[in-house]
Amino acid sequence: MEIEDILAMTTSERHRWLTDGRFKSAGTRFANLNGRALRITVHGFDFKVVKELPDSAAVKEQRVKDAEAKAGQRDRAALQAKLKRTSRRGPRTAKDAPFRRTSSKA
Repeated sequence: MEIEDILAMTTSERHRWLTDGRFKSAGTRFANLNGRALRITVHGFDFKVVKELPDSAAVKEQRVKDAEAKAGQRDRAALQAKLKRTSRRGPRTAKDAPFRRTSSKA
């Protein structure tokens, strides 16, 4: 896509920005592929907005915010996985440890 090339962004980043409302779509067009029933939606963007975005600091700020949100989500997921593992396994304390015999060869 051209917008992805202009802003050097990935497809997933473009989708996320569209759903969050950071990009305002100027409208959509539907296209039939080779007369089949498959229809795709093509978003159009306002030229003035796209022209100003690469030079603005807003893109960099949004990417920093996205990276922070992603790191926070990763930390929350790791903590949740850790809690799930410990709840399955049960508490591991010295009392719960199995009795071990030591050889009395002295």
